[in-house]
This record gives sequence, structure tokens and C-alpha cells, in this order.
Amino acid sequence: MTDRELTFLLQKYETFEREVISPAVHTRIAPLDIAWCPVDRDLRASEAADLDFVPVELGFRWGPAWARGWFRLRGPEPENPKTAVVRFDAGTEALLFDGDTPWQGLDANRDSASLPPSALNHGDQIELFVESECMHPWGVRAFSWDTSETHKRWASNDPGHLTLAELATRHHDVWRLECAFRFARQLIAELGLGSTTGRLVQRAIERCLRVLDDRDVIGTAEAGVSELSKALTSGANAGASEAIAVGHAHIDTAWLWTLDHTRRKCQRSWANVLRLMDWHDGFSFLCSQAVQYAMIEADAPEQFTEIAAKVAEGRWEPFGSMWVEPDCNIPSGESLIRQIAHGRAYWSDRFGDGAGHGVAFLPDSFGFPATLPTILAACGVHTFITNKLSWNQTNTMPHTSFDWIGPDGSSVLAHLTPGGDYNATNTPKELIKGERVGLSAPPANRWLQPFGFGDGGGGPTDQQIENARLASDCPGLPRVKLSTGTAFVEALRQDRGDAKQRGEPWPTWNGDLYLELHRGTFTTQRCLKQLNFAAEETLREAEMLSCLVPAGERVSLDAPWKTLLTNQFHDILPGSSIAEVNEQACDELERVCEEAGTIVDEQLAQGEAPDGVWNPASTPGSAVVDLGDRLVLVRDADPVAVSPLKPATPAQPVTATPASLDNGSVRIELDETGEIASLRGASGGEIARSPLHRYRLFRDYPHMWDAWEIDPGYELDEIGLDPSADIELIQSDPLRGVIEARRAIGESSRITTRYTLDAESPVLRIEMEINWQESRRLLRVDYSTTIASTAAIAGTQFGFIERSTSRNTSWERARFEFPAHRFVSLGRPGLGVALLAADIHGWSCRDSTIGASLLRSPAHPDPTSDRGSHKLTMGVYPFAGDWRAASVSEVAERFARPVRTVGKAEPIRALDWQAEGDSHVELSALMPDERHPGSVLARFVEVAGGSGSVRLTGPGTVRSITRTDALGREDRGEIDLGDAVSIGPGEILTLRVRLDR
Repeated sequence: MTDRELTFLLQKYETFEREVISPAVHTRIAPLDIAWCPVDRDLRASEAADLDFVPVELGFRWGPAWARGWFRLRGPEPENPKTAVVRFDAGTEALLFDGDTPWQGLDANRDSASLPPSALNHGDQIELFVESECMHPWGVRAFSWDTSETHKRWASNDPGHLTLAELATRHHDVWRLECAFRFARQLIAELGLGSTTGRLVQRAIERCLRVLDDRDVIGTAEAGVSELSKALTSGANAGASEAIAVGHAHIDTAWLWTLDHTRRKCQRSWANVLRLMDWHDGFSFLCSQAVQYAMIEADAPEQFTEIAAKVAEGRWEPFGSMWVEPDCNIPSGESLIRQIAHGRAYWSDRFGDGAGHGVAFLPDSFGFPATLPTILAACGVHTFITNKLSWNQTNTMPHTSFDWIGPDGSSVLAHLTPGGDYNATNTPKELIKGERVGLSAPPANRWLQPFGFGDGGGGPTDQQIENARLASDCPGLPRVKLSTGTAFVEALRQDRGDAKQRGEPWPTWNGDLYLELHRGTFTTQRCLKQLNFAAEETLREAEMLSCLVPAGERVSLDAPWKTLLTNQFHDILPGSSIAEVNEQACDELERVCEEAGTIVDEQLAQGEAPDGVWNPASTPGSAVVDLGDRLVLVRDADPVAVSPLKPATPAQPVTATPASLDNGSVRIELDETGEIASLRGASGGEIARSPLHRYRLFRDYPHMWDAWEIDPGYELDEIGLDPSADIELIQSDPLRGVIEARRAIGESSRITTRYTLDAESPVLRIEMEINWQESRRLLRVDYSTTIASTAAIAGTQFGFIERSTSRNTSWERARFEFPAHRFVSLGRPGLGVALLAADIHGWSCRDSTIGASLLRSPAHPDPTSDRGSHKLTMGVYPFAGDWRAASVSEVAERFARPVRTVGKAEPIRALDWQAEGDSHVELSALMPDERHPGSVLARFVEVAGGSGSVRLTGPGTVRSITRTDALGREDRGEIDLGDAVSIGPGEILTLRVRLDR
């Protein structure tokens, strides 16, 4: 049979399915009487019953987008309620209630529901209440793949469209026939009739057509199913892989809708899951975000009780460990630990200590740092699962299952779901693809298939479950097994153990899992990145200072932490959400800063006359501080402590002219454009190959996903800038010199660049005030240096990573923009430079040029993205060559956590400690240990790849020291008092310290 003949044959089968089989699945009992009432607030169904409903008919249009309302449906009570269903379609997302309990969602993928118990036994009439929200699974706009009619409808003022409201009988045998017939023709479409399986299934379809009576599909459906089943269950091929199919509903906690919309999306989707569990034995479901359970618990307690019962049965899995599915590029390492801490604490409290704790399930996050295995292992997480790397634009990951090794040598078992879709539907096409990808990357012959429509699509469907059953022993397909995520992980871990016991190689991966896509998310929505950093730092300081407060007087930081973690979701913090989400996130992060900042201000007597300095960094800090009427140099302020304000005399004053700054350690000269024409450090070597801090503007029209992307080759679309600048010496003081350069950028934007050099500072500080009014533009800054090196050193969470400066391979070319934390550095013997930034995360390094992305202005999904005023800060640190010897990590931390004046005069230090050896150790967190009153948890991280130790000396008397996991839940051995505690390269060390103050 030719390909053309096969196409016609498949069209024939599809037509028969559509016109004969599918219409027989339901038999209409009666139309429903429909009434409607719009609302603008949350209501329980019992409250909605008292609304003033008005009658409407099919064809009713309603809106506008985002509007909400209730439908009341009335009709005759059916003779057989067990086979009766309500069929309803308002053209939007909707939820049918059983009393006040969500019963089932009605959406683009399902228009029928069984009758809720509360609707029955009320005489000869039923009454149903349906809440509807005028949105679809991807918000309220149409996309490029939608029809012109869909575009027109969602651009109108009344996109809601009521097209179905009836009682019907559902014929189970016909539904099974529909599923099997569709599955069989899809299998032929994939395998063709040149294969043995294709021919076998085609003959089964023909036999099915012969036994089916098109005038009595209901009466002959069972016979048709029997013929199809003989072929579809005739035995999987030898060597077929095993696909573990688990129900899943990937609901973005916010994206093209707000957090409030998500609360209702969860109710609708999870109601569907509970009904499927009623109808399908063996079906299980996983959901990975603790915050969504908390939403259900608060909004729909009856539904939460149902979920908890299914968790107890082992059919519903809190699976994933984290509070939300976060972005992993922008948050700090401490935030990633807190994602696990809060996620696990919530699940342990609600469902028991075993709930979902060993796995990090992050199917849709936009890349993963090299230090994540270390973070996960420190928290007791042994397995990492994602789907996102299947999106790679250029390269294919060589492994499906492997050990992912962190910089400290710890590892987690990693699995990249080969089906490439966390919204899978279990069609033959998907299953064949998953097996092909999985078997191309041995050794494991087992893979995970999360299935179910995401977002507002309602989660798994009964057809997807039936597809999995049809594929359980089907020739030409993997053996599909309905099971749980936990069972899959246990089996995969056993596979790895067996392979190692047999002496077979098991793949490993060192370094980050970089996503070759979505590179614009390191930069988009600048305000979110800045507020996230501010909130992280303020919470860190508040916790440290809370250790000084008696337990009964402490203010809980649980709520602010959860607010921060929620807004680190992978479509909020990356800036890829609608304007309403971004505005709400900024408001909430500002509130976190205020709440935590109140604790800091109270403890440090902020607002009073400055008598001391607070150094939040982990090493002694020096700074020039402004007392209002004068500048003061402070030297070697104690780390993570308040010290008395003691002015010092600089060894050499700053000299400043309108074109130069010099403090003996750093010297710069500016050119007429306000860029750095010359930069020299203490070594005297020239660092500038061409002007440094050179602004560059590019047209920014990504291939798709506007807010997400910076496309390869964007450098070829540069826009020339007006070189003229107004340059002025703003301050010339022995302790500080400041030069300001003002210039236009683009069509209507302006930048003020302020170069500040303080006495004895090794860092030139560059502050940028930008009035950004561009559209579809990318603003970057470049540092073209004299330093040739094959690799740059980039900071990352709790450490660093080497980034190639060449473009020799496709892997190197794909990493043209990469995420970094605090610094990116180039060095050669005798000369080096580090660029520093606390909250700039999009970087590049090619040959001898380091670049940073400052601002973008995408048009979708937030057309106002980043327009307005911004303040950004960078630092330039020239050094003698070796980045470790020059303490780049320490300098970068101090730049991100500068010394500042406070009202306190007496010394304050929550913990006395000292790092020893060839390491750079940071105090990432110090917090009261709520599980062990009188103790604090101290987390130290080694970030420069050296080994050493930490010695604790107080304050007060140290009574005991216990090594714990990063969550402070699992004790890992007592430390003898007086002993230094060893810390290895890249290690995360968490100690419980009991102090008598």
C-alpha cells in the first residue's frame, strides 16, 4: 500500500470514528433548564444557591475575560443515576459542585461529569451548581496555533459561549470501543502497514468494522472491542522498554493568570483526579508543589480531606520535595534549601514523614546549576527528575538516567523523562518517541511518563488512562504500566544498583544542566530580580538577629519566607508572566522586605544616630560610610556582627578629575563617551583592550516566547549609539571620588553612569540610573579586556563554575548567555579582573570579553515589561591573576553585602566562628532552631573549591555541636567541643549549636 493509499485509509477510519462511534457514547436524556448569575467574589455553592439567577439558553454569551459567574442547572432525575452524566460546556473553565465540595472540572478536554450525590434523592428533579471562570487553559488570549474564530472570540467582550447543557446516559462499552479504535488507527499511522504490527492492527480494525452495526453501535460495541483487543494485547516485542505512567497535572502556580486563578485551577483539576480514582483502579497521581496543597486546604477543606485520604492509600503522591517548582537560576542556594525545607515540613505535617521527601521533581524549570546535586543531597533528596532539557535548541543530552555529581562529590540519581512532555496523553506517537529517546541513551530500560493536561486543561482523562492500559502489552510499543512515581524511583535506583553490582558502567554528569533556551529569563523583569535578592538578604539578616531575641518574643518569619518562595516560581521570578502577576509579585516581595526589615531595624536601632557598623558578610569588611555630614573610613568590621564605629585614616587619599579616579589600588581613565578607556589595578597591568563598560543596544525579536528568549546571533542586529555624553566630576574627597556620565540610549531612553572609587577599596563601583523606554530592545554592557583565557570563572549558588570562552563546539556555542551569581572573572598569570553584581544574572564571556545583560523590553506576555526607571550596580575588581589568591569570592560577597552604619554602638554577634585552611567559607544562614529550643542552626558553605575547617567559639559557652542535614532534621554525629569541624571543597555544612549566653 502506498503512503497516499494509507492516508486515505486512515481518513476513512477517522471519519467512521467521528460520525458513527463517538456520537453513540452518549444518549441524550433531557435538556437542562439553565440560569445564570455573575459574581465578583468567592462563594461556596451553598451561598451561590441564594443568588438571583436569570434564565438563559444555549448560545448564551458572557464575559468579559476573567469574569466569573454561576450556572444553575435543573432537570428530571434520571432512572439510572449510575450511568447518567451531566454534559456542560460554557466555553471556559468550570467546576461542578457536590454540596460545597468540588466534584469535577469541566473544561476544554472534558464536557461530562457523573452526577454528584447531593443532586439526587430530591424528588423527581435534580439541581446542579457550576462555577465558571471566563478563561481557558492558557489564560484569556488566543495563540498562533488557534483558529481565527478562537482569536475573534477571545478578543471580544463576551468570550464565554454556552453550547451544551443536558442530561445523558454514558455507554461504557461504546466509550471503550472509541478509545480502542482511536488507539488502533493512531498506532497504524505511526508504524505503517509495512510493519508486522501495523498489518496485524489493520486487520483487527477491519474485523471490528464487520461486527459493528452502524445502526446499533451500543448493542455491538462489545464485539468490536473484543476484535481490537486481540491485536492490541497480543504481546509487546522482545526488548520493549517499561514506561511507568503516572497521572500528573502541571499547573503553573502563576503565568498567564494570577495566583488567585491558580487556586481555582487546582480545585478543578484535582476534582477530576479524585473522580478518576473513583472509576479507575490502579490509577495514581502525583503533584509536586506544596503551595498548591496549602491553597486547597485553605479554600476547599472538604476536597483537601478527600486528597489526604488518597495520600494515605498511596494513590496520590506529594512528590517533589519543594514548596513550588522554582526557577533554579536566579534564587540563592539558601532559597533552594528553603524550598525543600518548607515543602517537606508542610507535607510531613499534613501527610506524615514519608511524603515525597526523596525526590526533586522539576519538570518545567529553566535549567539547573552545577551545585544543585550538592544542595539536594544535603537536604536528603536522592533523585532528581526533569523534562525540560528535551527542549534544548541545539544539543541532545547523552543520557536519560545518570548520576549527577555536585562539586563536593555528592550525587543524586537524575532522570530526564524521554517522552519530552509532562502533559503527555499516552498516544502511540508519544510512547514510541519516548522509547526511542530512552533506548538511545542506555543503560536503563525503564522510564517515567507523567501524563495529563496541565494548567487549566484539567489533568489526566479517562481516555489517557485507557491508552495506558491498551499499551500495557501491545506489539510495537513499550510496556506501559500504571503505577506511582515512588515505585518508578525505587525501581530505577534498583536498576542502578544492579548495574554497578554487575560491573557495568553507569553514566555520570558533572556541571550544570544548562537549558539551551529561555536565556532571556536571566534578565527580563529587572525589578523582580532585584526585589528577590533584597528579600533573600533581608530575611537572612532578620533570622541571624532573631537568634538574639528570647523565643517568646520572636516574630515568626514563616509567612515571609513562604511568600518569597512562592514568588520564585519558574514563571514569576524569570519574568515570563502577565503584567498582573509581575505587579503582584513586586508588591509581595516589597512586603517581605518590610516585614523582615522591621526585625532588622529593631535589632540594629536603625533610624538612630549612627554609632556602629553592621557587616552582614562572612569576612571582615572595610568601607567608606556616609554619616550625612561627612564620610568615614571603617576598617575590618567583624563579619556578621555589629562593631563600634571607629574612623580610620586612609593610607592614600583618592585623587579625582573629570576624567580619572585613583586610590592607589585602582586607577581608571574615562574617554569622551563616558566609557573606561584605561583600567589598572595594583599590579599595574592594563586591563582595557578597548573601552570598558561599553553600552550596546540590540534589536530583540526572538523566534518565539518573547519574554523568555535571547536568540543565538542577536549580536548581528546591533543598533549604533550616540557617542556624545555629559561628563562631570560629582565628588572629590580624600575618601571618595565620583564621576558622572550622562547619555542617551536608543530612541527615548537615558542612562546616568556614576563611577565611584573609595579610599582603600579594591573595587570600582558603577551605579547606573536608567530611564528605559524602549520596545523590543536588549541593553548590554561589555568589558573587552587584554586577558586571554580559555575559561572564565562564574559564581553560582554556593560555588563557582568554569565557563569556556571559546565557541569550538556546539555545546560551547549554545552557552552564549549563561546565569551567574555575584561575579564573572577572567585571569591569566599576573593579571585578572572580576565583574561583580548582586542581582544581575545574565552574562556572557567570549574570548577576552565579558558581557552582562542589563534590560530587555519584550512585548509578550507583559507589554509593559521593564519600561520605567531602574537602578543597577556593578563592580570592577582588578587583581593580580589567580582568582582564588585574589579572594574573588570574598570580595564578591562583600560587594553584595556591604558594611553599613547602624544605631547600635555595642558589639553584637550571634555566633563567633572562624574559618581555617585553604577554603573560602560563607555563613549562609544562622537561625533559631525551633525544633530544639536554646539552639541555633548555622549553615556554612565552601564556595571556592578548597578544604579547611570551621571553629566555633561562642558567644557565651558552646554546650554542644551536632552535624545535621541541611534541614536540621537528621542528626549526623556529635562534634567534640573545641574541635574544628572539617569542611571540604564545595561542601554544605549545617551545625546545630547549643549556646549558653
